[in-house]
Amino acid sequence: MHVLLVCNLMTLGGAERYLIDLANSLVSRGIEVTMAFGGSVMHKPGPVEQVKHLEVNRFTKFGKLGPFRLLFDWPIGVRFGRYLRENKVDIINTVMLDTGIWAWFSGRMSNIPVFHTPMHAFCNYSRQEKWLIGTAVGANIIKALKAKFIAVSDYLAWELSNLGNISVDNIYTSCLGVDIEKFKPTEPDKQLIEEFNLSDESVIGTIGRLYHVKGCHKVIASMPSLLQIYPNTKLVLVGDGPERENLERQARELNVQNNVVFTGWRTDTNRFINIFDIYIVATDGPNLGLSALQAMAQYKPLVCYAKDQLEQRMASDTVNEGINGHIVPVSPPDEAGAVMGQMLKDAEELKKMGLESRRLAESKFDWNRHVSNVIDIYNSCLR
Repeated sequence: MHVLLVCNLMTLGGAERYLIDLANSLVSRGIEVTMAFGGSVMHKPGPVEQVKHLEVNRFTKFGKLGPFRLLFDWPIGVRFGRYLRENKVDIINTVMLDTGIWAWFSGRMSNIPVFHTPMHAFCNYSRQEKWLIGTAVGANIIKALKAKFIAVSDYLAWELSNLGNISVDNIYTSCLGVDIEKFKPTEPDKQLIEEFNLSDESVIGTIGRLYHVKGCHKVIASMPSLLQIYPNTKLVLVGDGPERENLERQARELNVQNNVVFTGWRTDTNRFINIFDIYIVATDGPNLGLSALQAMAQYKPLVCYAKDQLEQRMASDTVNEGINGHIVPVSPPDEAGAVMGQMLKDAEELKKMGLESRRLAESKFDWNRHVSNVIDIYNSCLR
């Protein structure tokens, strides 16, 4: 079997990390893999040597044209078509639709099965994604291209069917996972603790790019009420991005700047998760995130922000309320802070929640099981 995995750019994000890990795992099981993307690989470690690379140029100057952007990216379709003619590809799997839609067209022309694996909830879709998944026109295009979908969570399967107008016959579910054996707790990293002056505090934290959609402002807004209950707490934000200046200003205005740590961009995220007492999921559309699953595998309780019933449904895939963590409201922020403060006060209960996180990760979010399921899905389609 030869699988073509398609992404836009190999920059820093969960979808890109997922594609690299999937490529490496498929190769380790004797499957030929080509990754198609533009630019250089910023994730480390990247694809193993056996993974082939198809360079796909993107035309970013047309990026503000929304769905019409696809028309200007037609050279990408030519590139895909040529590659498919010259190489025996059995399956195409996309994770982003800017470049991916041309892979769909090329696959349809070559009679190659095409899968799409959305990596975030509908509320975080780009304009192109919302146009293709969720409108009558997009539904007809998907039907004509015979595209199928792999949902990486129970919620996303429900969403594709109910909000995306995708036929349930074209939706396969394989819950996302992490390497259960790799992500295990170790002794707290003393060097890291000293570097960020965390020795005398409890630590809550989250990992991700500092974009508004990632929701770090929600956590900072909860800090004053948290500190009233448990003063010796620091919030560690691992990552960087255009929102950092606004977040630093917010911390100063709330007079919690001494309790909020900005680490900047880091690649040693496992070391940080290991020193967290609680892992925070604050992103808009809080379904599955790789760092949250890693935290669960490392015995960390979760606190997940949800603004409405739909986000509560998303969060329930990973948070079993009161068992391995809590789902908290975005507003008022004091309520979330109070919940986290009470959690930190009860060390024994916090430990029990961490154990439950690990159990859930083992039973539902095992990476090797996910890869096996994906291969089975590919094979069933080929048959």
